[in-house]
Amino acid sequence: MTTGLLHKISDHRVILDANLIECVQDWSQVRSLSRAKRRLSMGHKQNIKSRYKPVDKVFFLSDGTAVMHPEVAKKIKENYPIDNRDILD
Repeated sequence: MTTGLLHKISDHRVILDANLIECVQDWSQVRSLSRAKRRLSMGHKQNIKSRYKPVDKVFFLSDGTAVMHPEVAKKIKENYPIDNRDILD
């Protein structure tokens, strides 16, 4: 992220949306990746772990409103020392 983006966040309205998540699959437990994918497409269960994590992006609407996951807002507030108190307050 650049500081220009952070200034926009502190200047404009911010919408925190907890629904901004993505599914991440862990294929490290399967023996053969290509075989597991092929068998999964045939309907056989595979040793795949699915978990959900926040989307690490900030989306801007046409009016300049920033939409992000609350965890991303927390990271921005912790890592950048600009005046961004309005993100979580």
